[in-house]
Amino acid sequence: MVNSAKSDVKEQLGEILSRHSGEHNDLIPILQEVQERFSYLPEKAMQGVAKFLRLSESNVYGVATFYG
Repeated sequence: MVNSAKSDVKEQLGEILSRHSGEHNDLIPILQEVQERFSYLPEKAMQGVAKFLRLSESNVYGVATFYG
């Protein structure tokens, strides 16, 4: 079941990312969409966002927790 949940996050994240260009200024809108979709920010989603935007995971985590 854990693998199913991970693939579900990956699939839904792919849908979200497909609507964005991959520019660094997409970070907050993407995090907002992920939060809206899952009601929280899954670690796997933040890792995927970091990879998509070519940012460090710590950068994405820092932005996500700054507003929390």
